[in-house]
This record gives sequence, structure tokens and C-alpha cells, in this order.
Amino acid sequence: MTVALRPEQGSDAPLLRQLFAESRQAELNALPDAQSRELFLSMQFEAQRRHLEGMHPHAERWIIEPDIGRMVLAETADGLHIVDLAVVSTEQGRGHGSSMLRALIDRADAAALPITLNVQHANHRARALYERHGFAVDSHPPATATASHLALRWDPRKKAHSA
Repeated sequence: MTVALRPEQGSDAPLLRQLFAESRQAELNALPDAQSRELFLSMQFEAQRRHLEGMHPHAERWIIEPDIGRMVLAETADGLHIVDLAVVSTEQGRGHGSSMLRALIDRADAAALPITLNVQHANHRARALYERHGFAVDSHPPATATASHLALRWDPRKKAHSA
């Protein structure tokens, strides 16, 4: 499976909001009513947007077509960093994430660059996907790693092209 990418645009806000909401479903479900959920979602979505733009102003921002996901990729002094990779829930498990990772691994391998990312500890499905593609727990996580996320790394020297 090959995925098509296009640059993210302002008109993609509804898709980005959907992806964000799906990633925060447990928190949304804990709120007492629709108004509280909408307020929380609006505030947190905007906070995430500002944070990503502040931390990674020059990152590549892509929409996975046909409007089923997004990828934010930052090139750092240490290699490539997957800031965000998300696929809408109805399209998960259909190979889109694997296709994206294979393309990134090919790019990183050709340039001899490692790939890093942070995945939520509780997101076992995403972690399993990354591990199938040769990502492992980073033995020297960056200072930006947090208690809620696990730092993973793919190293081009390992030539791990599984899955």
C-alpha cells in the first residue's frame, strides 16, 4: 500500500480536530456534559497547535490522503523526529501507518539518519506498530521526553525493515 501526502492547510482544521479528539477520548468521556467536552476540546486543541508550532516551527506538516490522517515531521540536528503521526480510527489497522513508516525509514536510511518519536505509554497499539518497524526504546532519550511518553528510536545502522 502506498499513501499519498499533501501539505497541511488551514482548511484541514476539522480533520485535525477529529484526530485530536480521538486521541483524547478517555478525558472527554470523563467530563460531565457536551458543553464541558466542547470547551475542553477547543482549549486543548488550540494549546496543542500553539505548542507544536512553537516547538517545531519548520516541521513538515502533511495530510495523509484521502484526508485520513496527519504526519508532522521535524528534521533535527540528530535526525528525523516524528512529532505526530495519526490516522482516523475508522482507517486504523489498514496499513496506512505502516506505509508511512516504510517511506520514512527509506528516507532516513538513504541519508543515514535515525528516526525518533515519543509515544504515550498507554498507546500499546501504536507502540507495537513502531516496534514491528524496528523502533526500540531510546537508551538516551532527549531532554524533551516526558513521564507520560516513551521515547523510541529507529537506527539506520540496524537496517530493520520488518513488517
